[in-house]
Amino acid sequence: MHNNNYKTTSIDTNECTSRGACSIAPNISALQELIMYFLKQLAYYILKLENMGANNKSIKYEIINDIAALVSINEFNEEQLYSIITKDYFLLEDTKKTYKKHCKKENIECLELKNHIDFDNSTTLPKAISLGEKLFLEQYNRLTTEQKNHIEILLIVIKSVSLNILKLNDFDEFDEDMYHQVLQTLDLLNERFQLRKINKQIVKLAEADNKLQLKIGQMLLEKFGGIENVKVSHSTEKGKAILVSGSNFMDLLNILEETKDKNIDI
Repeated sequence: MHNNNYKTTSIDTNECTSRGACSIAPNISALQELIMYFLKQLAYYILKLENMGANNKSIKYEIINDIAALVSINEFNEEQLYSIITKDYFLLEDTKKTYKKHCKKENIECLELKNHIDFDNSTTLPKAISLGEKLFLEQYNRLTTEQKNHIEILLIVIKSVSLNILKLNDFDEFDEDMYHQVLQTLDLLNERFQLRKINKQIVKLAEADNKLQLKIGQMLLEKFGGIENVKVSHSTEKGKAILVSGSNFMDLLNILEETKDKNIDI
């Protein structure tokens, strides 16, 4: 799994995970809303800079990494999400400064997004939760049920695409076009909601995600070979063991490599 720095342990969990419920706790949902707010604005300025000929691959990766992390939002606690928020805030501020410098250099007008929240480096976790709730309520009251459902679908697809982009990166492949599509999708959410545009982007991203999955599947076959039926022992024995779950074969390979000379069952 990516974002190991943020992943919770069995002791350090959020309310939703500890209850064993599948829904997202309100405080966690509010913090996710704040993360998406900063990522949407960050995407806007990165696209502006790209139009000026500037390109920052590392920031793009951070955006994709954070979106992919939200697939497992219930595995995070408040403090871990707050650390992502503060990181994204500083990335946004640095990117805005870079954009302003380029505008001044090119002698063109800077087109900045309106800031709807009062967040800075002194903002506390409770305040961050309150800001996230404010953003959620603004959107809830502004959009129709149909519009909210379409945005939810779009967010599900963009999370899946981001996760598959990271899997592709495991094979040392950087798909610039897919990164650009994610940035464009995030920026689309900065605009006044248009159902036609959102529907079109959902279809476009879903098709791209399908191609990504097929490509990753083919690369896995080339690296590890085809799937075969094998006998698996269900016996137990005394000793150390690591239980692995998930679908990231590269992470599994890394664990196997690190433990190959140790008396640890995987």
